[in-house]
Amino acid sequence: MAISLPIFRAPRLSIGPVLLIQPKNEYLVGFNETVMVEPLSLEFLAGAVDDLVDVSIIDMRVDPDLEGRLSATRAGIVGITCGYTADVPIVRAAARRVKTYNPDIVVVVGGHHASLSPSDFFIPEVDYLICGEGEQGFRSLIQAIAEHNREKVKQIPRLYYREGNQHVLSWDEDKHRFRVNKAPTEDMTERPRPRRDLVQQYRDNYYFLYHKNPWTMESARGCAFRCNFCSVWKFHRGDYKTETAARTIEEIRQVDGKYVPFIDDLAFRQPAVAQELARGLISEGIKKRYWAQCRASDIVANPESFYALAEAGLDMVLMGIEAIDQEALKKLNKGSKPSMNTDAIKILHEAGVKIWGALIVDPDWKEDDFDRLADFVNAYNIECPQFTILTPLPGTDLYKVMENKLVSKDPRHFDFLHTVLPTRLPIERFYERYAQLYQQTGMKMNGMLQLVRDKIITVDDLRSFKNKFQELINPEIYLKSLSLDPIIG
Repeated sequence: MAISLPIFRAPRLSIGPVLLIQPKNEYLVGFNETVMVEPLSLEFLAGAVDDLVDVSIIDMRVDPDLEGRLSATRAGIVGITCGYTADVPIVRAAARRVKTYNPDIVVVVGGHHASLSPSDFFIPEVDYLICGEGEQGFRSLIQAIAEHNREKVKQIPRLYYREGNQHVLSWDEDKHRFRVNKAPTEDMTERPRPRRDLVQQYRDNYYFLYHKNPWTMESARGCAFRCNFCSVWKFHRGDYKTETAARTIEEIRQVDGKYVPFIDDLAFRQPAVAQELARGLISEGIKKRYWAQCRASDIVANPESFYALAEAGLDMVLMGIEAIDQEALKKLNKGSKPSMNTDAIKILHEAGVKIWGALIVDPDWKEDDFDRLADFVNAYNIECPQFTILTPLPGTDLYKVMENKLVSKDPRHFDFLHTVLPTRLPIERFYERYAQLYQQTGMKMNGMLQLVRDKIITVDDLRSFKNKFQELINPEIYLKSLSLDPIIG
């Protein structure tokens, strides 16, 4: 059901302001150095409750002064997002800081990992934990708390509430029925607008590869596929839904940035919507560049959509290639073929779209497996290769199969850049070969130099990105993970 918000400013609820926290992970390497964008999920959460309470966001990746913001806002409720498994310790630490500052503040945790492994937050400092998409649940929770109505709390689906020393699940469906929608849905199109203004003070600190000040967009949620290593479809319980092209165009028209990454895990899957989006952007003369995550099978099935999107400004596509041989793809339950991946690469290149190729490195690899992957990336001119180590994330089908083989359950290792499974090669050699993949393929400098010549990015932008990229090609960065200090508590 869509959340309908009144157009007038209703009286504030008597529970104090809400502060939403994007925590900072200080021990992650690699991707944090190349991409840091606005916390769009928190912006949507703020948009869902801003008619009820005063709400603000602190991005601790930029501003670490949590206590200062708690004091300035006089927050009565704090929401903390835990999107990644590797963020578990920092989210728990943030909750403790809030309760140390003022034990009367209500602490609510949600997000991707928190939904799939809620027991990680069954600690005294967490009062409530919301599983799944949070907008409706958070809104209902705030209203119930304001009314001091415990029975209403228990009626909120997929909510854990603290009762004494235990966290109790409110209720859940006996069996969720997958809803893979083939057309835009009302709840996506009519959802509240994200409160992008709440992170305006942080804008100059955000970057996406070599692009400064990106503005992110979300037009779809969930995934229609069932890869066994992926937590996305698990989080969304197999659902997939999109908003109308008209709403997407309206939001794009309103953002200031020149580079707009779509955070959809499966973008442009509905051909009619994709082509309507492309036509609308072109007809309105909106001059921006876009990045999106798309599936090879969708590209091959509907190449005309991607030619149109390229004309509208599609700059780069993250494509989950994952593996270069059929046996490996089958083991991942990817549901695709190597030929499909290479056909999609050719279509995008013909359209003038760059490839961000996501490829999985198996800890069981031998030396020649690394060589074959590097050869593949270079042969198909994948401009932005991304190598992630096969990681059984908690809550995934792969985790159930591989749990007894894990060599570490420290959440900090579940960052896709450190292996939690035994390696066939000696561990030092494995990380050396892993880092060499970036050395052997790297970012295609000719393309980036052309961006400088076209005045899309500056020389300083390129230099800054190259400096950050150096972490990915240094094996010592990965070996540091072997001597992480133990997690306390």
